[in-house]
Amino acid sequence: MSDHVIRGSARVEDAARATAGLLGRLRLDWAFVGDLAFSAWSGEPVESGSIDVLAILSPDRMQQIPMMASNGGFQVDSEMVEGARELDLIPMAWPAGDPDPVRIHVLVASNALYSLMVRNAVDAKLAESEARVLNREDLALLLAVDDRPSARERLDRLTRFEEGFDFDAFDGRLRSIGLASKVVPR
Repeated sequence: MSDHVIRGSARVEDAARATAGLLGRLRLDWAFVGDLAFSAWSGEPVESGSIDVLAILSPDRMQQIPMMASNGGFQVDSEMVEGARELDLIPMAWPAGDPDPVRIHVLVASNALYSLMVRNAVDAKLAESEARVLNREDLALLLAVDDRPSARERLDRLTRFEEGFDFDAFDGRLRSIGLASKVVPR
């Protein structure tokens, strides 16, 4: 059993379980990113906001997610899906019919860096089930490129939660993608 636990409001946890179930039925490699991954590392509950997922799948399988989602209780707007195709993003929401559903964004891991992030993801507990979240260094990488003050605060906290943050790997990855200016001071 994992030491990392995703905590959230009942709505967020329900939407996250539904998303994990959908992607599991499709037998995809995937990981939660954003607020849910931060929750797994920090223990802070996610009360609202969207659920963000990074998934490895080929372009020809991109239509499977919205098709299965629409048949599985998710809200899927075909125009929004088509409009986000160029971004390699699949927008949907949970549950169908709810006037204020939880938004879900599945980002297709369309490059080697994203694919590596999914492959390096770690197990996390989500209620009674298992999920995957980005490892701490990869989540820190996403926070490092986010210019919002809240992302910087989370990055600072994430690198100091516990012993074991691999600064060398983190700094090396930033340098390898041309972001040496984002290296976190120790």
